[in-house]
Amino acid sequence: MKQKIQQIFCISFPKRLQILTIQLFSMQLLDEEVEFWACGVFIINETLLFSMVGAITSYLIIVFQMDNDNK
Repeated sequence: MKQKIQQIFCISFPKRLQILTIQLFSMQLLDEEVEFWACGVFIINETLLFSMVGAITSYLIIVFQMDNDNK
């Protein structure tokens, strides 16, 4: 299906118009703010990921310290 659309696009539009269309589409993508939601409850973004990494790191440090105290 994807290849057929590409073939139709290449046949029906001249090269310059293809380039302009792709440039306009890429500009629209740059202007759009993309958000990823987890089950519609909260947004998955860099703040959440940094918080998760920090929590996991803290947990591992505590576990390793407890393990060293037992030896």
